[in-house]
Amino acid sequence: MDAVLDAHIERTANGWYIRLPLRREDVRIDKRTVVAERVVIRRASVEDVRRVEADLKRERLRVDSHDPDATQPLERPAHHDTLAGSGMDQDPLA
Repeated sequence: MDAVLDAHIERTANGWYIRLPLRREDVRIDKRTVVAERVVIRRASVEDVRRVEADLKRERLRVDSHDPDATQPLERPAHHDTLAGSGMDQDPLA
């Protein structure tokens, strides 16, 4: 029974001397990372062909060549250059 209690008993001139360790319980909570599952990721080319039926709308441009206003060229606006008039629009080697 002494081994279970880990007691130390001594007889002294004044009586008995008994040493008993007092124990308590400590609660330990550990958090650690564990593998829950494994996932395999692969890259592969996949070709998929599907037939789709749908109505398509198309727009066509029709120019009436008999209308004189429809065949006139548009006027081009004056050339706007950010360097025009600054002298940097000219070739320095010329």
